[in-house]
Amino acid sequence: MFKGKYSNSISHDIMVSDSYRMETYYKAIKNKVSKGDVVVDFGAGSGVLGLMAAYCGAKKVYAIEEDPVVIEQLKHNVKLNKMEKIVEFYLGSSESFIKEKSNLKVDLIVSECIGDHLFESRMLYDFLDFADKFKVKKQIPEKFELFVHGAYIKPKKKKVKLPIKLDISKELLPNELLDTAYFVNNSDISEYYYKFISSKKEHKLFEFEKISDMNIDRGYIKSCVKFKNNPTVNDNAMMYFKVTLDKDIVMTNHPNRPNTGSHSYYQRIINLQNVNSNHIEFKIDVLKNTSGLEDSPFPNLFVGECNEKSI
Repeated sequence: MFKGKYSNSISHDIMVSDSYRMETYYKAIKNKVSKGDVVVDFGAGSGVLGLMAAYCGAKKVYAIEEDPVVIEQLKHNVKLNKMEKIVEFYLGSSESFIKEKSNLKVDLIVSECIGDHLFESRMLYDFLDFADKFKVKKQIPEKFELFVHGAYIKPKKKKVKLPIKLDISKELLPNELLDTAYFVNNSDISEYYYKFISSKKEHKLFEFEKISDMNIDRGYIKSCVKFKNNPTVNDNAMMYFKVTLDKDIVMTNHPNRPNTGSHSYYQRIINLQNVNSNHIEFKIDVLKNTSGLEDSPFPNLFVGECNEKSI
């Protein structure tokens, strides 16, 4: 998720102002692009990744963008960089592009196709499906990993001093299932509500490089984790990703990330107040594709008691 809607300038301004995100992608693109490559910028947005590829020597860049408003910003940036002869715009879905350009030889596909818990709508699935159908040899990102923190995350203790007693009960006012936190340097100094609780343990939920690695079952991928204790009403799970863009070039929203002051990714917080077991199943609908939810945690993630006998 991010602040603002996808078709508004504020969201794109925040994304391209994220120095960690942009500089990490640029390093990977600079390493990966060979002179004369044909590159697809999948979900091009403002065009930043496709323009990076063109700058690094790509012969042709196909910038795929579904939003007719956003593609005007993309065209503006291409003209600004005088790269009209290299970057070709495509307004439409990846499915329609695949049908129309089925004989195209693609050397590299690049995309910023990830959300706070990797799957922001079905874009990541479509990215891997595209790479598979075109038999693309090079892709950015090239590996995806999703983790859950080894300790539960709790709200911070209230420090407001009043002459009256207040108790905001989660039994009376339940929370939404999904939320976000903003941890950096393993600290909650920049996070208003949640307290960071350190843990030497982390659980890897998923790891995949291509679509066949995902083990999709009726649209879902699933993984079970055993925590030390059953969750209480105030306990939450925290998820974060590690994405390998190229070899040892990695981007992550792990809570130990450096404090750059401009991170556009959050950690995903999952409310566990209705889970009555320490053996918890995490389930993601990788095909869910609802637009207009960019400024909220994408509702394709579910938790419950794991029915497996062992992890």
